[in-house]
Amino acid sequence: MSGPDHLAWASAESSVRGLKVLDIARFELEPGQSPLELLPEGKWDRVLCGVGGRRATFRFLDFPFRSRQSVQQVVGSTLEAHVPMTLEESAVAWDWAGSEARPPVLAAMADSDELAALAERVSAPGRKVNRLVWTPTCVLEIYRLSHEQGGFVALDVGHEETVLGMFDEQGQLADLRVTACRPQEALLERVAWAYRSMSPASRLVVVGGVALNPSGEEDLLGGIKEALGGCDLQVLPPDCPLGLAEGPAGDWRSHAALLGMIYAAGGNPRLPVLDFLPGLDTERNGFRPAALLRPLLPWAVAAAAAAMLSTGLDLYRLDSSLQRIERRAADIYTRAMFSGTPASDGTLSRNRTAAGSGLRLKMEMKLSQFSREASLASSAASTGLPLRLMAVLSAAIPADLPVTLDSWQQDGRSLRVAGVSDSFESVNRVQQSLEESGSFASVEIRDVHAAVNGKGVNFQLTLALDDMGTGA
Repeated sequence: MSGPDHLAWASAESSVRGLKVLDIARFELEPGQSPLELLPEGKWDRVLCGVGGRRATFRFLDFPFRSRQSVQQVVGSTLEAHVPMTLEESAVAWDWAGSEARPPVLAAMADSDELAALAERVSAPGRKVNRLVWTPTCVLEIYRLSHEQGGFVALDVGHEETVLGMFDEQGQLADLRVTACRPQEALLERVAWAYRSMSPASRLVVVGGVALNPSGEEDLLGGIKEALGGCDLQVLPPDCPLGLAEGPAGDWRSHAALLGMIYAAGGNPRLPVLDFLPGLDTERNGFRPAALLRPLLPWAVAAAAAAMLSTGLDLYRLDSSLQRIERRAADIYTRAMFSGTPASDGTLSRNRTAAGSGLRLKMEMKLSQFSREASLASSAASTGLPLRLMAVLSAAIPADLPVTLDSWQQDGRSLRVAGVSDSFESVNRVQQSLEESGSFASVEIRDVHAAVNGKGVNFQLTLALDDMGTGA
């Protein structure tokens, strides 16, 4: 964590047993002094840089979906409508405020130039910043670990800012406020306003930070209790929730932000962790979509023109091919089917041989069709086949089946039946019953689908008659 006049850092190692804090330090910077002079030497696996709460503007947002991809697409524009900043000049970080990816979403927006300068200020060869983490939620993570019971307000008076977080009974972050911590008179007024604006359900307030230092005296704690209207005030327990080596000296409770960042890097935080580095890399570190697409614009115009020309040529070729096919089809039809106009001698002007053969084929096909229809009509009239088929269908279909036959049509030795049933299973039972009746050579379901009005199932059956017309 680095500011204009200070530097605070902590180092830790992680193992299968958990996290162990090796060292914690805070330095006041001299005018013109670089933070790099005070940072420890060596290479580190992960380097986190804290982004102060007041460097970003944040909001709790509700979305109707729980997909990270969907939230990522809309969170920036939604947050932009609530804060006096623009996406072009800012980086956005967000995370679920509730556990198990449950809404709402905690989103923050910070100036990209300030974030880039902050990361560059503490970067050095072998020590590249991996994450730019917003510190208020890291601070509150330590309070959640130290006070496992839900339903309280955490108040951390830091060196540069004061963080208030309200936890519900399940230990989830319900509300958050960040305010300045100096001067002390204004601090008490801001804390009182922030506390009342959250409308906490519990009167329990857990206090930590520099308010617990000996230099702070007890008057700050008393002033906080008086400003909050006689609430139930408790101090942060002295036992650190993370493992501390013997090296770190002083009260760890004034370094909650550093410890929270360590836990966010190697632990399993339940509170949202807002990392600005992905958004900063996208906007500031060479990946600007508009900048990449601008040189490709002339090529895109040329490609579009070539595509239009190619499409025009293809359409012209297709139209020419279509005209040739139509002419060929008309010629084949003219040769196969009889057509033409009478000549003066009573003959036809077309080729008589081709037209004659086509006419004969056409007449024979029509004669065969009419003969079959006449035979079937005569047979049906003489034998009462329609009535017999209706009787066979009525006998074959069980009476308990909710089936209604709307229409049926005989075509040669095929009978097409259409109807309505209550379910697909009933249609299967109809098919099975007709097959088991032995009255038909075969029973085939040609079509079955749910009715348009949502009531029942429409179906069509094709029944093949036996050699006697029906097996009945």
